[in-house]
Amino acid sequence: NTSWEILKQIPLDTGKTLLKQLEDAGAEIPYACMTGMCSVCMCEIETWLEQVDKSFRGEPAFPVDDREVMTCIAGGREGAKDISLKMIF
Repeated sequence: NTSWEILKQIPLDTGKTLLKQLEDAGAEIPYACMTGMCSVCMCEIETWLEQVDKSFRGEPAFPVDDREVMTCIAGGREGAKDISLKMIF
């Protein structure tokens, strides 16, 4: 079992995908596409699950668990402030 730590906390911008926000903030997160099909950018939502719109830019190509999110297609819901994500891969 791998233990991950939060590397960076950033303010949530409801106009951008989570992946774009993480990149803009200088966080190194792996990804291989922007279509939601590959799962490399998948993270686990640690806090504020209800503030995440998991299909901000489209639906995932395969089922994800309740706490998992594809950062390339997910964003924050209107009024959201902060969330904590944990990298899976």
